Amino acid sequence: MSFFEIRGLSKQYERGRHVFVDVNLSIKRGEILAVMGPSGCGKTTLLRCLAGLEDHQSGRVRLGGRDVTDVDPYHRGMALIAQSADDVFPWLSARETIAAAARKRHYLTSAHSVDMNKVVEDHARLASLPLDVLRQKGRTLSGGQKQRLSLARVLAERPTLVLADEPLSNLDETLTDQLIGEMRQFFKVNGMTVLYVTHSAVEANRIADRVVPFCSLK
Repeated sequence: MSFFEIRGLSKQYERGRHVFVDVNLSIKRGEILAVMGPSGCGKTTLLRCLAGLEDHQSGRVRLGGRDVTDVDPYHRGMALIAQSADDVFPWLSARETIAAAARKRHYLTSAHSVDMNKVVEDHARLASLPLDVLRQKGRTLSGGQKQRLSLARVLAERPTLVLADEPLSNLDETLTDQLIGEMRQFFKVNGMTVLYVTHSAVEANRIADRVVPFCSLK
């Protein structure tokens, strides 16, 4: 049974230029699905539409049995890992970034107060982020540290669905090779459902349970 479904999603810009038309997709709970396609084919725009960060013209989106097409982005239950770890704010420390995600989750679930230091450190460990990095500002972190921080933030938020937008595309080959295995293990151990877009066939096949070309969605 599908846990996440897209039905007939279409997006066009002004002057009628279509980005994609009639996209259909389904993902099972706990599955990592990779959507593969060349740069500029609309993969990033698709994720932004699903996250509610851009409008689309037609189609419906369902997550966990709930229609979230018109739901505010903050309440959709999705978390976006952007290219170049753009969700890592340069002026916040790594600790503050993880804490902000954890507070969002506890706010949405009306949870009681928690030991935020313990929450932050537990999630840093899960993402293999050294604890001595937590005090550093986002602008001082290396590419690999930023990606691990993004993973810690996502897990702290505990989204129903993770949207990953080529999160390793700007890293060197050695670091990509290391992190892709860590990311798959991270998602699997924590039972996360993931829609992962990439232009790399090697990356798609290493991280995903199933790979589909972007062109086949339309």
